[in-house]
Amino acid sequence: MPELLQIPEYARALLTAAHPTAKPEAIECLVRDRLKRQELISGDNPPTLWLVVDEMALRRPVGGREVHIAQIDAIIEAAQQPHVGVQVIPLSTGAHAGFMGGFTLLSFDDDAQIAYTEDNEQSHLRERPDLVRAWFNTFDALRTTTLPATASLEMIRSIREEL
Repeated sequence: MPELLQIPEYARALLTAAHPTAKPEAIECLVRDRLKRQELISGDNPPTLWLVVDEMALRRPVGGREVHIAQIDAIIEAAQQPHVGVQVIPLSTGAHAGFMGGFTLLSFDDDAQIAYTEDNEQSHLRERPDLVRAWFNTFDALRTTTLPATASLEMIRSIREEL
């Protein structure tokens, strides 16, 4: 589930699972940091946000049923915003370019581009043009496997109805 759309309860459950030996205070700090980053997309002049989500991420009940429902509702709400696009990679796709992990691509008005990845230990900012280009190519490959935005929103709503 994209970090920028995670509700606090979902983020907490996910981070607790990813860091099983972390103290609760450390998990809460990570949750606060994640929620702070979300402020970027809710301001007066939010950036365009285009997300690709694997269907399995939408179906996996992280945090239990109530958290799952609330998280799906948050995705539906966000997908209806004019600056947010959400596309789903259906399960029927099989293996795809995103299986190696999530990543974020940033493009700025001055044509600067950055790729951001993270693992359990640290985050990585990629600014070298060849590395950034490789991540943009991965994103392009992912987009070829997705449903169109309207069909993706229909699928997300259908998943919500199943819950």
